Amino acid sequence: MKEIRKLLTAGEDSASRSFTFNGKNDILKEGWNEDDHPRDENGCFTSGGGGGSSAESGEGESSGEAAGPAVGNFGGADVKTFTSAVQAAKDSRPLKDGWRVTAMSAEEFAKEHPGAVCHITSGGSVAAVTKDGDIVSVCKMVGDKSVSGPELLQMAVDAGGTKLDSYEGNHGFYASHGFEPVSWCKWDDNGADEGWINQSWLKANGLKSDITTAELSKIPNSALAVPREDIIFYKYTGGMSTGSAEDFKASMPAASDYMAAQAARDGSL
Repeated sequence: MKEIRKLLTAGEDSASRSFTFNGKNDILKEGWNEDDHPRDENGCFTSGGGGGSSAESGEGESSGEAAGPAVGNFGGADVKTFTSAVQAAKDSRPLKDGWRVTAMSAEEFAKEHPGAVCHITSGGSVAAVTKDGDIVSVCKMVGDKSVSGPELLQMAVDAGGTKLDSYEGNHGFYASHGFEPVSWCKWDDNGADEGWINQSWLKANGLKSDITTAELSKIPNSALAVPREDIIFYKYTGGMSTGSAEDFKASMPAASDYMAAQAARDGSL
């Protein structure tokens, strides 16, 4: 996926590239504490808390971490605060669905999604909308009673979101809440996120967390902490699709890669 953090070592050929699946992350892992992030009467961050511009949070304009301006009641979080909140929301979820959320560093997010409008609910759930309408980093914090998953998604749509892509395991949710599948691409081992491989299986088979591309391709689904899932690209139509992910994938061939699937979807908007 576009937001999946590549675990390849830059500059090496694919046969010798190494993957690290150690379950660690350089993003803050502490839980979300709403008291540390004051808001105004509309639920948006005040300049004294986690929101506002990067300059207000001490980052400075030169950091490249400024987020886009709030759209109504959606947004207001700076990139650094937002990416920390994404990590906290991801960590709150069980592995079976939390792995699908990619948590980036503030620098990675700002580079990948410059000017995105970043939103954190009062209960710590997160979503962002990029300048071109891509909805990214959607994750509901476990225990957040301030918003439901569908409400969080609708807030992103109301803020200008028109499209998104996600692992097929999320298909039922997006297809039943206004998003029409348009294109898809196959899972790519090279783009896997952390926490994907079952560490006990690696140890039992004499493999280390750092494994080569060739070794990775031989690992069966049964040895994975989560299954390999293909990626589906959606556009917002407001309708409801009742077909399964498998039905959709059977209706058209996979795109050659992520970028081709993205282009096909964007061309339909």
